[in-house]
Amino acid sequence: MDLDIEHTYSAFSADRRLAQGSLEDVAVAAHRAHESGDGRLPVFSDESGAQVDLDPRGSAQGGRSGHR
Repeated sequence: MDLDIEHTYSAFSADRRLAQGSLEDVAVAAHRAHESGDGRLPVFSDESGAQVDLDPRGSAQGGRSGHR
């Protein structure tokens, strides 16, 4: 899957949307929530609905480019 930084993404925690925006912004928010104990948060492409696999480990800065 091609991850275009101009598309928007959404991260969810339980039944609420935690963050929405660029992949970079959503990855940082997901990382911070993971550090707060929310566990692994699913992130989806708003365009395709496909789940994006982000690695929440490491620093918030590192999480910005930690997608696979």
